[in-house]
Amino acid sequence: MSILEKFEEVKIDGMEQLTESDIQYCEQNQMAYEAAVRDYTTLLSEWKGICNRQKECLPETDEERKPSPYLGVGKRISSRSLREHLDQLGGILIGQIVNKIASRYRVTIEKEKISNALSYAMSGTDRNLDETKPAERRILQYGEIVDQIFLQFSGRSLREQAEYELKSRCRKSANNYRGEPRYEKRGSCLIFADGASCSEWLGSPEWKLWEPMAAILEGVAHYERNDFRLPQSIAEVISQYRLKNNEIPFPDCKKVQSLKLYKNGRVDIRFRKSRYLEQFVKTYLLQEDTATTEEKEEENEISGSGS
Repeated sequence: MSILEKFEEVKIDGMEQLTESDIQYCEQNQMAYEAAVRDYTTLLSEWKGICNRQKECLPETDEERKPSPYLGVGKRISSRSLREHLDQLGGILIGQIVNKIASRYRVTIEKEKISNALSYAMSGTDRNLDETKPAERRILQYGEIVDQIFLQFSGRSLREQAEYELKSRCRKSANNYRGEPRYEKRGSCLIFADGASCSEWLGSPEWKLWEPMAAILEGVAHYERNDFRLPQSIAEVISQYRLKNNEIPFPDCKKVQSLKLYKNGRVDIRFRKSRYLEQFVKTYLLQEDTATTEEKEEENEISGSGS
């Protein structure tokens, strides 16, 4: 059985994976989308009526080629622009939900694939209908978008996908293209020779973490709690654009102890015990040789595209 066939056997209910706040966000956007469809459909019908009444009075006028001089707003509103916006509303709903889930859970979602899969619902307008009449259009449901999102996770749950991509980012950050480590271990300390930059500001040194180092720290935070809610001390380090202290303790962590920055760009992450270091490296940094070809290709795509 191929890996794809195995994934097809796994049924993940996307709606069950979402939190109450996720569902509330989706429902609010669903209502806004449906209201926009109704209102723009009504507006299109009313605008066509306005243009027709002008043409009855001024037969030489034409909405596209020679609009009525009494419809100054026609320079900004037209039947074509209203229809085009109606056709775009489904894509806007897809974008709102995809961007929310992708940013909240730090997962990669290909919006274009979802748009293509749901294109039958997005075009909405039957081009054979009389354009002077309100167009009948199918309403896209946010549940369809959620289902398409989970189809991209190859049978993984939302949490599993988020962990999978986090570890992929950590491995890419910690190893070069040949799979060789960019780090070394000394006792309970994980050392990166080039994890930050140092510059002088008003006579005092300041450090900026490179993006790969921030990804490593996200992995450290996840290892600490087995959760995506970062400890406050680590979250502050990742979120700060410039770090003014070169030795930063992590008092709210039980496994990782501190971060130390050097002027030459070296970064040390110290764990409270060497076995914690070994567990972290094994789980988050070592390349998985047991992965199938399909899984490796998927991991490379995720690591390369980011979230």
